Amino acid sequence: MAERILLEMKGISKRFGGTIALENIDLDVRYGEVHALVGENGAGKSTLMNILYGSLKKDSGDIFLKDCNVIIENPYIARKNGISMVQQEVKLIPELTVAENIFFGRQVKHFFLNWGDLFSRADKVLAKIRANIRSDNKVKNLSIAQRQQIEIAKALSQDCEILILDEPTASLAPEEVNMLFKIIRMLTENNLSILYISHRLEEILRISDRITILRDGHKIKTLNRCETNQDDIIKLMLGTDKLIVKQERKQICDMNEEVLRIDKLSIKNKLSDISFRIHRGEILGIAGLMGSGRTELVQAIFGNLDISSGEIYMHGEKYIPESPGKAVKSGIGLIPEDRKGQGLVVEMSVKDNITLVGLKNFYKFGFLNINKEEKLAKNIVKKLNIKINSIFQNISSLSGGNQQKVVFGKWILVDKDVLLLDEPTKGIDIGAKEEVFKIIEELASKGKSIIFISSELSEVIRISDRILVLYNGKIVKDLPRGIDIETVTKYATGGQLYG
Repeated sequence: MAERILLEMKGISKRFGGTIALENIDLDVRYGEVHALVGENGAGKSTLMNILYGSLKKDSGDIFLKDCNVIIENPYIARKNGISMVQQEVKLIPELTVAENIFFGRQVKHFFLNWGDLFSRADKVLAKIRANIRSDNKVKNLSIAQRQQIEIAKALSQDCEILILDEPTASLAPEEVNMLFKIIRMLTENNLSILYISHRLEEILRISDRITILRDGHKIKTLNRCETNQDDIIKLMLGTDKLIVKQERKQICDMNEEVLRIDKLSIKNKLSDISFRIHRGEILGIAGLMGSGRTELVQAIFGNLDISSGEIYMHGEKYIPESPGKAVKSGIGLIPEDRKGQGLVVEMSVKDNITLVGLKNFYKFGFLNINKEEKLAKNIVKKLNIKINSIFQNISSLSGGNQQKVVFGKWILVDKDVLLLDEPTKGIDIGAKEEVFKIIEELASKGKSIIFISSELSEVIRISDRILVLYNGKIVKDLPRGIDIETVTKYATGGQLYG
């Protein structure tokens, strides 16, 4: 690998309002290297790369490309300077062909488009990464891994010298990861430089030449891969102040009373052979990276995803999750990750959102008992300390924390035995998080069984009686209460596979 510097970012800073996203970051990239960026959620990895790609404007700092100071105001200018980015969510047009997507907006036209020439040019680019994809195939017929290859081919067709890959393996199967790594090695052998963002440390240690660790918007250190290991990286990512998580909640669950049992549950390309039990009053934490299968697991239990194989039991009786309606009737509630899209009806009032799931309980002889509905909605508002002017207030006018309390409220009202909580503290402030934790703990104390998912491992450790760690769609470890965050992070990032 050449030691010459291709790119330097100096003193890069970025704020969003009063929040520091990046503070005086320095980063350099050498010709033909894979330079990995690692850090917890919110560390600043994607923000830094979006500044380099022109999707975000920096507040201060300079970018030097081949020793020249460049101003990158938008992605078009980035691409003109040889910088391309493959986002985590691949952005292609499904109804167009592979060739049209690769050269979108750059097709050579006279009176008519020369399709033969377009397909020929696309085939040449695809051959550079040995992609076994027909250029005349429509993108909608391709796998996620093949679509990612098209994005890479698109970048190469624009004379890319620096390729940013943001969580490129999040949705890939192991064999697809291996194929991607072969492509990356081919590219670097041709002197192309890769900036690689990932939470999966075992992959970072396989593919990278150097690793830069970010924490809370600050650069902590840049390391040569051969001089470090996963434990060292985790400590730098977390910082000593995060290595010990205080756990105040007392364990009160009844381990003798099984409520929900999952036996060998699988979902094609998502989950494999998942088995566990949850007991009355137990808070079961689920830890794992984005793409590990956390959300798919609870969505399958709730009837939103088809199960390939396996069985589910509620109170010892077989339960088939045919639909969300069946899940609710069986005693299961879901607080989804997408609060506004799936947890609330934003056009409705606070009252209507609280009573929506249990609305049939307010009907008698075909008539809605409005007084009863309003009374119980007010009781929920008071119980959860939801800050509103009126129960008739539109839900969209509430803060994120109060909206989340409303989502909890609708399930408390219908009194379900199992609650599936997918990122219940996402997008809410610290004070609101504490109130949400109190709600969860109170529900568990009343015998509710809870599955708790959070990207913040400190939250999972703090509140859980037990933690299941998912990696690539499989349970890799069942950890006891009071475990340290280093251990959870190690398994969540693939530590059991490396060293």
